[in-house]
Amino acid sequence: LVAICSSFFEKSDITLAEIAQYILSAVGFLLILKPVGVPRLTRIIIFLTLVPICAYAALDILNESLLRNFVALSNIDVKPDLYLRSIQIAYWYTPTFILMLILKNEFIDRNDLDNVRKVPNIIYIVIQVCIFCVPTLLVLSQVFEFELTGILATSGLITAIVGFALQPNLSNIFSGIFVNIEQPFKPHDWITIGDQTGKVIDVSWRSTRLRSFQNTEITIPNETIAKSIVTNWDRPDKEQMSEGFHIFTALSFHPHHDPEHISELLFDALKKVRPVDGRPELDLQWVKFTGVDEFGLKFHIAFDCTNRMMKNSQENVVMLEIYKVMRHAGVNMTPGLLQNFLKADVGLGALEQYTRSHKDFQSTLSDKGNIYNESIKNQVLLKQVPLFSNLDQEQIQIIADTSERLQFAKDQTIIKQGESDNRLFIIADGVVSIKLIQPDGSKTELGRLGVGEFFGEMALMTGEPRTADVIALRSTLLLVVQKQTIKNIFSANNDFYNEMAKVLAERQIKLGEATLLPEEKSEEVNKLANKIGEAIIRFFS
Repeated sequence: LVAICSSFFEKSDITLAEIAQYILSAVGFLLILKPVGVPRLTRIIIFLTLVPICAYAALDILNESLLRNFVALSNIDVKPDLYLRSIQIAYWYTPTFILMLILKNEFIDRNDLDNVRKVPNIIYIVIQVCIFCVPTLLVLSQVFEFELTGILATSGLITAIVGFALQPNLSNIFSGIFVNIEQPFKPHDWITIGDQTGKVIDVSWRSTRLRSFQNTEITIPNETIAKSIVTNWDRPDKEQMSEGFHIFTALSFHPHHDPEHISELLFDALKKVRPVDGRPELDLQWVKFTGVDEFGLKFHIAFDCTNRMMKNSQENVVMLEIYKVMRHAGVNMTPGLLQNFLKADVGLGALEQYTRSHKDFQSTLSDKGNIYNESIKNQVLLKQVPLFSNLDQEQIQIIADTSERLQFAKDQTIIKQGESDNRLFIIADGVVSIKLIQPDGSKTELGRLGVGEFFGEMALMTGEPRTADVIALRSTLLLVVQKQTIKNIFSANNDFYNEMAKVLAERQIKLGEATLLPEEKSEEVNKLANKIGEAIIRFFS
């Protein structure tokens, strides 16, 4: 703009070439204002082509104006050399100025957007230093006529001295630059470096700071990071593998067991696990029999977790479910070398009702399911049902003898919501899903049940319609208890009605949203038990 104004005041006759220069100068000024609505790539191309042309056109106008008025400026004690040098300096720094505009407008300002990959500030600082160093050396050489050889030699010597003194820090700084360029992690990622695990707070020139599980701050030099193996827990491959990172665990069992059926038990446990990170089920459910060693049959299992903070909790939930399934099947996980014998703890006597012995098993009834679960006697399964906790051995045996076993295929519906039925189902083998049909027709999974668990107790005792669908998630064997058997036993002792009502009330309140009496959820167990007791008497009468 200064060039255009000065030229207009000096000359009355303007050539077409000068008009073109004026237009280019004006266009260049407008382009610097960052045109709105122009695609990003187009803006970068404009800055790299048109803006330099426009800028040099304006500098030419100023240069010609100074040359025309060189003598006049000298007569009024104004030094034209100073202005000419300023124009020459501008010639050399124009590319730097344009590159800095591109860097700021198209990269640094975009760092504030959420949908773009963040570029660390340290990278921008290094780029800016490099952009300014080159024209500065050229200006010193071409404009001020300094000898570059001496400058470079002196600066090289100073750099060597400073570099030697700051060698450890420089190593960390350069390592930090490469870490920022490669970006193996970013702030808020959970990472493991060596034996340190934590959440990334920030990455500076010299070091990286983590927040550990112990809620302590860990500072790791960038040089150490550059030489270490970095594990990033927050970058799973969702398309090729699963939603979360994978956790692998090794388990061992007695070598006389059947590996195929042990694998089925492990799969059942993984299928039943409710992930602690809120997902309905584990995306990864993997079991592999890897051989036999001094510990027995060796298996590896794998499952996933989407939150590194919950890794330990996820492992705990999985291992508890595996232990529960194995204990029900009478299978123990070996604690060490097979030749080592441990003396039994006296406290194990409290677990006798949960521990399997030879008398709890019978010959396999079929070959469709897991032989461990199928071989457990009916009376053993019945003892695990709280409804029958007050029955004596003879009454349990009567129910066991009159119950039948039904086999259901994978994805087969066992009971349907709204149907009338009066049977109780106890899971002898397999896993089932409890799904509630919403008014809009969608289904919500309320939970999953596995071996030793039961469903349908309200229908058995009160005749209430089924409140949810129950679907087999794999081949499932169920022990079915009929209403008539329970009626025959209870007819001799009416006190059992009260005990049954109390057990059902406690279970209904515990089930929460799955209860058949939602209006009674907040009431005390005794009040709900009275209502259920009346319903039981009406149903059995």
